[in-house]
Amino acid sequence: MVDLERDPIPIFSVFGCGSSGSALLEAVLGTHPRVHSLGDLRSLPKTLAQHGAQCPCEAPLDPCCFWKPIAGSEDLEQLGIDCGPALLTEASERYARANARVLRDAWRRANDQRSDSNPDANLEWLVDTSGDRRRLGWLALDSEFDLRVIHWTDSPGRVGSTRVKNIKRFPPERQLWIDRQRMVAEPGQALASIARLGSLDPAEFDTKALSELLSPGAGHYAA
Repeated sequence: MVDLERDPIPIFSVFGCGSSGSALLEAVLGTHPRVHSLGDLRSLPKTLAQHGAQCPCEAPLDPCCFWKPIAGSEDLEQLGIDCGPALLTEASERYARANARVLRDAWRRANDQRSDSNPDANLEWLVDTSGDRRRLGWLALDSEFDLRVIHWTDSPGRVGSTRVKNIKRFPPERQLWIDRQRMVAEPGQALASIARLGSLDPAEFDTKALSELLSPGAGHYAA
């Protein structure tokens, strides 16, 4: 169980290649009771600032109790800044601290939601689908975060061509390459690989929900 007062924040970072249908992987991860997806955090400030904004949980923002408490906050706005080379030391530290505060707050609320519905399923991982190599680069340098990267493509031939294949200073044992064809054809093996990456129990994935997601006619499969 993660102790937010002393442990780094565990995050699965999903990087898709082109129109690879990474929404499928996000949905698959979400079938595990110890995983909670936060969507694309890089675009979250812009999304929530739009008139009649819709939360990443697909509910209108006004009744959404998850992001509304921090919508418009300075910390949340930091998540949307450019993470290029101009993000110098002082700015990068401010960026990392803002990310840490937002993610710790999100962790507490996501875990509280689980406590209400399934008190035995403590949260172990958050999912960020931003797919921003530079964002990951800055967060990987900070001890506040325990990052695992899943490179996701639409076919085996493109596994080596993701935008983040050359992430520097990031241990290979904290990365996983997986493709949609493998996920659909051999879901057991794919899920076992994901489970090993995050030290999760593969048996806890919701098999019924997975069957619906991985069927050829499913919306996420076609994404």
